[in-house]
Amino acid sequence: MTTTPTYEPLPLRTEDGRIHPAFGFLAIHRALRRDAERFVVAAPTALADREAHAALAAHWERYRELLEFHHRFEDAQLLPLMRREAPELSPLLDEMAAEHHDLDELLPRITAIVRSERPDAPAAGAAFESLSGLLHPHLAAEEVHLVPVMERVFGSRNGDGGPDGGERREGGPAQNPDHPEFWVPWMGEQLEEDLVAESLATLPEEHRAAYPRWLEEYRAGLARWIP
Repeated sequence: MTTTPTYEPLPLRTEDGRIHPAFGFLAIHRALRRDAERFVVAAPTALADREAHAALAAHWERYRELLEFHHRFEDAQLLPLMRREAPELSPLLDEMAAEHHDLDELLPRITAIVRSERPDAPAAGAAFESLSGLLHPHLAAEEVHLVPVMERVFGSRNGDGGPDGGERREGGPAQNPDHPEFWVPWMGEQLEEDLVAESLATLPEEHRAAYPRWLEEYRAGLARWIP
């Protein structure tokens, strides 16, 4: 497992007040960490209640989709870029790729537990603990070691609000995942209002118009499973 010193998340603005070039990348990291901790705390109780179980399961399906989207983007685009731009990071990149494989094995196990009609709460708790234990050092290492290279390569243009970070890469820009009604409020949930507004400004007009409704529905869903 990759290791990194005690770590504070990187700020989402640069020192001169601009939105960070890797804003989307950093914002999804914050949301992934936040929910990994929520699952650990909430799952044992939520899975014992029919309504809360259904709400947690719905949230998990979208969370898993976004986590898989994020690390597929890294495998296909970001890690190859890092190998070209910072070959000295190759041993670390090999570890990160191996940890993506570990995620590929862990996520279906969690999904099977969550989808069960009678989920095993202790097994769910242990699986979510494993997820949190893997994600926290992995994401921190990415920010410590990869983001400085991203700043150098992409620093001349702002990252957009999407989960891929907004950089244009070989073959064109990455496509954001389906279900914007979930990932748009999910990424912005704990961000300051001005950052949410700037992020929304990069999205299609129909997304901006739908955002207040999406946010209300998203919050209602959270309230059904988070204690």
